[in-house]
Amino acid sequence: MMAAIGWRDLVMVVVGLGLLPLALYNAYYGLLAYCWLSFMRPHQTLIWHESVMGMRFTFFVGIVLIFRAMTTPGPKFRMKAPTIFFVGFWVWMVVCTVMSTYQAESTVFLEKFSKIGIAVMLLTGLVGTRKQLKWMVVLLAWCPGFYAVKLGLYLLTGGSTVTHHGGPEGFDNNDIALFVAMAFPMLIFGAVEVRHIWMRRGMYVAAAMCVPAVIVGESRGGMLAMAASLVITLWRRVGTWKTVVVLALALPVILAIIPQKTMWRYKSLQQKNGDVAAIGRLNAWKVATRMADAHPVTGVGMGVDVFLAEYDKYKIETDDWPHVAHSVWFSALAGMGYPGLALFVLLILATFWTTRRVRRLARDSLGDTGRWAVSYATGIETAVVAFAIGGSFLSQIGFEYVYAVMLLSVPLHAIVQNEIAAIESGETDLPAGDAPEALESAA
Repeated sequence: MMAAIGWRDLVMVVVGLGLLPLALYNAYYGLLAYCWLSFMRPHQTLIWHESVMGMRFTFFVGIVLIFRAMTTPGPKFRMKAPTIFFVGFWVWMVVCTVMSTYQAESTVFLEKFSKIGIAVMLLTGLVGTRKQLKWMVVLLAWCPGFYAVKLGLYLLTGGSTVTHHGGPEGFDNNDIALFVAMAFPMLIFGAVEVRHIWMRRGMYVAAAMCVPAVIVGESRGGMLAMAASLVITLWRRVGTWKTVVVLALALPVILAIIPQKTMWRYKSLQQKNGDVAAIGRLNAWKVATRMADAHPVTGVGMGVDVFLAEYDKYKIETDDWPHVAHSVWFSALAGMGYPGLALFVLLILATFWTTRRVRRLARDSLGDTGRWAVSYATGIETAVVAFAIGGSFLSQIGFEYVYAVMLLSVPLHAIVQNEIAAIESGETDLPAGDAPEALESAA
């Protein structure tokens, strides 16, 4: 029997409908709304009534966003290195879908990817000022940060494990662990420009909750991603020795809150032959490689359904059964061939190149007033590293959040260049409302 509409459902309806005129009023606000609905998915996760869950808020906000963006002065897209490789990856996905034997199944994946692809492309152009960049970073940090707080509190208040349904609709324990691991650097480095002290402290608290949030899902790939995210973030934020001290103090606390069952799963990573999941993952990687060898240019087509349908044809072990690819790298390889994998890797490398250039420009030309740019660049880098590690064990090649984070490097680079140009032309070196005191207090 369908549950009665509750107050949360009514609030979501009011907010969802209210986002439509907001997107029509300002394309940037529409972009924020679309990213919030797409990444956090509040209309599918935080409400109970099926009729509200089925409302297509994201779709209609997206339509209004595209219309308003096309009528807004200024750049819609910035075609820099990450954008170019993202478009190349996207176009190649279209080619592979057309060439796939399972065209209908592959088209489903392509359509889903394209919906967020348009938004992340608009992100490169519509985010044009430092203030706009700040709030986009804060939003991207809090989308997974909310679930970090939710799941972290669950564990710390006596919960044991949540293997499903702890995050956005459609995420399993591995997906939400990766999502949260990427949140940690975005929260820490994203707080640098937040002037309100309690808002900034809230971001730090959410970052601290990322560790128990990952633990609660028992995801081993998520644990590796979280460990890398934690160490790299602390190292880049406070330096080597302070990182060693913080980890020495935090490690006993972390070990104390890990349930025994979860600890056993983590220790099973050391087993070479005894873990069924690990053996299945290795078999899936071999199958993905054989698919790519048989279709080296365009692969077999994108999507889990395509991979599973082709699995038996390429499996090596007779007693093996169909698995998902269990890796973003092997998903790209099997689904889009060697060119697709190359484009995916080049997109990541282009992001790293852009963030490194941002740091160099900010330090050389902006000095202390450019620390915000260094922090944002480092946060983006670290989040992508966490994805690369955790994604090595997940079939989340269509994980839209990481593409938004990577392409965020494009407006960051453009805004830094604009500030440098303003200084060189004798204009003010900082936008109004972003005083050095905020940078000092956030350090």
